[in-house]
Amino acid sequence: MLAAGAPGAQLVALQDGAVVVDAVAGDALRWRDDAGELAELAEADRERVTADTWFDLASLTKLFTAAVVLRLRERGELDLDEPIARRLPGAAAGAATLRQLLTHTAGLPATDGLERVPGTAADRWAALRAIAPIAAPGAAHCYSCVGYLLAGAIVKAVTGEDLATHVGELITGPLGMSAGYRPADPRACAATEFQPELGRGMVRGVVHDESAWSLGGVAGNAGLFANARAVARFAEMIRRGGLDGQGRRILAADSVAEMLTPHPAPGAAYRQGIGFRLGDFERTGSATSVGHPGFTGTLLVIEPAQGRTLVLLSNAIHPRRDAVDKTAVYRAALRSVWPPR
Repeated sequence: MLAAGAPGAQLVALQDGAVVVDAVAGDALRWRDDAGELAELAEADRERVTADTWFDLASLTKLFTAAVVLRLRERGELDLDEPIARRLPGAAAGAATLRQLLTHTAGLPATDGLERVPGTAADRWAALRAIAPIAAPGAAHCYSCVGYLLAGAIVKAVTGEDLATHVGELITGPLGMSAGYRPADPRACAATEFQPELGRGMVRGVVHDESAWSLGGVAGNAGLFANARAVARFAEMIRRGGLDGQGRRILAADSVAEMLTPHPAPGAAYRQGIGFRLGDFERTGSATSVGHPGFTGTLLVIEPAQGRTLVLLSNAIHPRRDAVDKTAVYRAALRSVWPPR
């Protein structure tokens, strides 16, 4: 089974740059919001996944945020090791560095309920800066959406343009990716979770992550939508050390090395690069992989030594986040392409 019970999925896998699997399965929409109640659609009324369906990438967005920050560093606009207070004056986590934000070692909490902050998105951006650390910078590894939200805020503070502009101009555009924030056509996207408690109903074509949604949909931790073929272009660029399929340089080789090199991360369950998790055995079953999962049921895995790349995009949280065991979804996809390791 392509995705172990997830309603819908796309799977692309490559070996040494050649596509070995390009598959789709299931439904982009299986449940609907029926006047505030969840209703399962009849088989004939369901909307199927195609190769062009966009999925909410969830935390795979963090990899693109990290890539943008590194490109800006290449251009001399950012320094990974200066205190973020220089870019975000008054930030409660101002003593942490941008490198620590990107390696989840800034001492920040995982999330902080920004969607519950009253007022406008501007009020919530202000509340983000006020989130207090829970540990000293560098003292512990805590996977933190807050850190990546701040990283996205720094990009805007330094350049005057939001993260979506830079992701498009520096990464997805040069790679020719079908991808973007705030999709114009929700029906082109796979549905995620039913969230009537937030007044959202069935979430489709709008970022699922509550914090990113409350900030307007463009954020460093989540918000990017794409199809699997597009994400595979990004993954292959990383596997090639920063080069696209035509040999054009997207990221400097040393930037890619920063992403794939373990950084000090006390207490981490896996080795932590900039953006990427290294050897995240629980999700990939491999101690040699580099990659990242996403809350909606997405997964990017690269096995550099074997020349292998895999991208799974699914809507495993449709209609509820506990509908499917996402680890089982990931393992089923990996087993369908590569033998158990």
